[in-house]
Amino acid sequence: MHKRIRTLILPCFCWGTLVAVIGNAFAECPKSTVYLSGTSGLAPDVVATEVSDKPTARVSYGRGTYASYDRNTRTVEARAEVWWDEGYNYYSRATVVEHFALKGVSATPVTLRLVLEGLSGTDSACRTATVGGSARLEAGGQIATAAVDCAGHLSVAFLEVTTFMTDAEPLEATYETAAEGYGNEPMYQLIGHLEFIGLPLGAEIVPCSTTLPVKNSTWGRVKALYR
Repeated sequence: MHKRIRTLILPCFCWGTLVAVIGNAFAECPKSTVYLSGTSGLAPDVVATEVSDKPTARVSYGRGTYASYDRNTRTVEARAEVWWDEGYNYYSRATVVEHFALKGVSATPVTLRLVLEGLSGTDSACRTATVGGSARLEAGGQIATAAVDCAGHLSVAFLEVTTFMTDAEPLEATYETAAEGYGNEPMYQLIGHLEFIGLPLGAEIVPCSTTLPVKNSTWGRVKALYR
């Protein structure tokens, strides 16, 4: 079986003015990086790498398989689809390594949540067609993961980690989704949306890759996604 592999690496550069408004004691805001990768079996091995500073990007790996991200909404998406006449293994992964700055307060605990949505196009009960996938959230030394079974069922509805932030040091966070399909016409799509919850009054989280603050989410908003 031949495989085609492509990887997209996208650095998201910091805004110099952001560092200035946060305070003189604040460490330099590092650039963020996005990795989009995938495989298919339709062509001889190919490795492609591209660099971009666009706020959104999407890379296709053949047919309906792709990986994408949207830096404005903190969303990562991985989709894998196999056509009936192929039977190959298709795989995609979207990973964002991003840095965030704290404004408004000097220090506070923060909770990061990656809300997950999985969409499956197979009803073969894991026999002639299977899907799979995973999700990961990491920040402040804490790691949370989720798995997808062969029928497309997520082990959890969201990932969550709690850590501590100060206005003198940016927080590095990694969030990722991956999807896989194999066999007779399977399709699986996994979307992850990063949110911060429980911030104290006056606190604001600003990504180093943009001047737009991250919206402080509530339990009510998260529950509404699953109604």
